Amino acid sequence: MIPKFMVWDKDREEFSTSGNLMMDMNGILWWQFGYGITPITEQDRFILYPLTTAHDSKGVEIYAGHIVEFIVCAKNANGTINLNESVTETRVIEWNDTWCQWNVNQHTAKRMTTIGHIATEPEKMEGEDG
Repeated sequence: MIPKFMVWDKDREEFSTSGNLMMDMNGILWWQFGYGITPITEQDRFILYPLTTAHDSKGVEIYAGHIVEFIVCAKNANGTINLNESVTETRVIEWNDTWCQWNVNQHTAKRMTTIGHIATEPEKMEGEDG
């Protein structure tokens, strides 16, 4: 599998489409932008958002940092799940270090709709638990 990334350019405040991401024989990621090349770990201008391999309900590829709306079962006042009602949650797609997995998979992604990206629309997550 060839890894795919979205690359956020913090200086320009936009997703970069003009650079190249490369990996050397030692597994070090390098970002080539213009005439310069730098190890991705030794810079703070570019942020890599990897592809999760999941697709949302509309077939959109889901990357880390995507903001999604997610339909879940509602809970009753006592905390039990109410299978007859559903609510919409908003969350940011991210890696879970404890479980060593994304907080999305092919099954759950079918109930998600991508509505933005945390780098460009952080206000969509204001007031949310994530």
